[in-house]
Formats: sequence, structure tokens, C-alpha cells
Amino acid sequence: MKVLEVILGNSKSIKEVKEKLESVLFLDVPIFFVGENGVGKDFFVNLIATLNQKKIIKFHSDDLENELIIASKKFSVTKLEFPKNEKIVSDFIYFDGIENLKEEAQAILFKLIEKKEYSNESKIKLIFEGRFFFSSSNLILEKLKIGKFRKDLFQKIQLVRINLPSLSERKDDIPYFVNFFLKEFSLKYKKKINSLSDKLIHFLKHYDYPNNISELENIIEGIILLSKDKILDIKHLPKDYIEYSNEFRTKKILIQTGIKLEDYEKEIIKENLRFFNHNREKTAQILGISERTLYRKIKDYNL
Repeated sequence: MKVLEVILGNSKSIKEVKEKLESVLFLDVPIFFVGENGVGKDFFVNLIATLNQKKIIKFHSDDLENELIIASKKFSVTKLEFPKNEKIVSDFIYFDGIENLKEEAQAILFKLIEKKEYSNESKIKLIFEGRFFFSSSNLILEKLKIGKFRKDLFQKIQLVRINLPSLSERKDDIPYFVNFFLKEFSLKYKKKINSLSDKLIHFLKHYDYPNNISELENIIEGIILLSKDKILDIKHLPKDYIEYSNEFRTKKILIQTGIKLEDYEKEIIKENLRFFNHNREKTAQILGISERTLYRKIKDYNL
């Protein structure tokens, strides 16, 4: 779908995600999103719900039973042929951060998925007709190995498992996100932003984003909110980001005597690979060597 390309980007690392997503977008099957914090798990679930014209009911606490009890009091959808204490839930149900569920909560979730229903201490019975969504960090795989997460529950959840790449793995998609957030927050804050300066675009493309897409979103929202200019520039960034940018641009390799030439070459290649997010084609171009030569040196230097 074109809408997925506009919103998600078109890098190689996101291609598999889009293909999986497109195949199950409108099917009544559960989807399990796995990835680092900030990669956009909530964003994907909300996107699917929007495209299906459904509401999302989100559960994210380790105290799953208490959350279900609280939520059950808010559900009002019923069917005449059912008793008054039975409620039909047709909305999409989203269980976030399932890697944090303790043993008791895992048992509740397993039973809920298997029977598509839940009964609480107030004798209110919930019957789920909506679609299930799950998300977790990569930590769930470690917990699975050491027996801290039920294998039978994991098998039920991962019918359609989508591993979301970090933003550092898909920097070619940054322009898509920037344009998306630019339109969203310009409209939200009623700002007329025409464009971004070349310096700001360069920074956004090469920053490391330890907090992934959520950090990029916060950066764009912050500078739009505070800027009075029509062109966003690097000067609009928070102080910490400006200092990072200056340090990044001015970093030099220290020249010392008694150091082998190959050690300098290794450091130059290493820094340029990092700068271009390990894009060998761009790195080879800037170094003035062929990709084959660069590949050999990467292997020789164990980079």
C-alpha cells in the first residue's frame, strides 16, 4: 500500500516489515511486534487500527488481572441474547510490554487468548471478538531461553511476528519520518514551516538516535513548537544536540609519531563507516577507493 511507504519509508530493512504487514493488514489474525524501545510498536498498532477503522484498548501493566477488571467496567457493548453480565468486546486489544508479565499474568493471558474470553471476580464475563496485538522488547527472547516466559504462550503470540529495526538500521527512511512529523506538528501547532536547512538535514541523517523514532519525533516536535522561523535550522535544536553536532563535525584524528600508517588507515575507515551508517558505497566514494578494496580492508582490519 502506498500509505505504508509514505509513512514507513522505503529502506531495505523496512521492506520485509511492510511486506508482512500488507499481507495481514485486514486479516483477523494476531500480530506480535518485537523491537527496541522507541522503534514505533505503538505507532504500528495504531496505524493498523486506523486503517481498519477500529479503536484500540491497550493493556501495559504487569498487574494484568486488575487492568482487565478496571477495563471491564468501561465496556458497554452487549448482545440481547447474552446475559446482562456478559459483554462483547469488538475493539482491537493491545497487550504492550509482555516481556514484563509475571507467571500469574502470563497464565491469565494464555487462557484469554485460548478461550477468547475472561471472567473476573465481579462475575462480569468478557467475550473478545476483536483482534489481538502484542509487543515486547528483544528481552523476551532472553527470558524465553531461561524459562522466565512461557513457551506455549510465546507460540500462541508469535503467529505473525514482526521484528522492527532500530532507526540506526534504517537511516534512509529518516526523510520520510521528518516529512511526516513536519506536516503533523506544523498542523498541530499552526505553524507555517517551509523547509529545513541543509545543516539540520545533515544532522538528522547522521545522528545516532539512541531512543529511536520516538527521539526523532520529539526533536521535530520541539523545534517546530519553539521556532518562529519558516525554515528550521540546526540553531533551533536543544543545546545538547547542538553540542553533539559541533563535536561530530569537528572531530579529528589525533596525529602521533611512532604510529603505523595502517593504524591511521584503519581509524579513517572506521570513522567514515560510522559516519555513513556502514554504507559501503558512500564510504568508498568519500575515501576514493573501490567497494571491493574497502570490503577487503574491512575484513583485514576486522571492522
